[in-house]
Amino acid sequence: MQFLLTDNDVVQAVRTATRRDDGMLLVHIPVRYCVDDETKQPHLSFAPKAQTIHWGQQSVHLTPKQFALVQHLQQRSHVTFEEIQDRVWDGPMSESALRTTCSRVNQRFLDAEIPLVLLTRHGRVILEEVLR
Repeated sequence: MQFLLTDNDVVQAVRTATRRDDGMLLVHIPVRYCVDDETKQPHLSFAPKAQTIHWGQQSVHLTPKQFALVQHLQQRSHVTFEEIQDRVWDGPMSESALRTTCSRVNQRFLDAEIPLVLLTRHGRVILEEVLR
């Protein structure tokens, strides 16, 4: 996810950051600063019948749930666990099951040399391109 912030916005965000018990800083950046494209990864194409994702010359075959997850993430910048449960999983799912699925997709992307990664953070799943 990208943010469009001025220097003053960054300074203000750091000043209001909260330090957690584990030493991590929580920085709140309002949604209005988010630069969000309708299509997250324009180089990604889908072959639904074959359950295959293509990135340039590389391609990877996924299970139906994995394919549906990546396809849904392609259309949105980030998705909550609840939205995935409602729109992709078609029923109850545990957070650990989702994390396992994301991990398996990441391994398939890595094996196919597709520079994408699924990140799970704070109840959300994000599809990001890995910069080389």
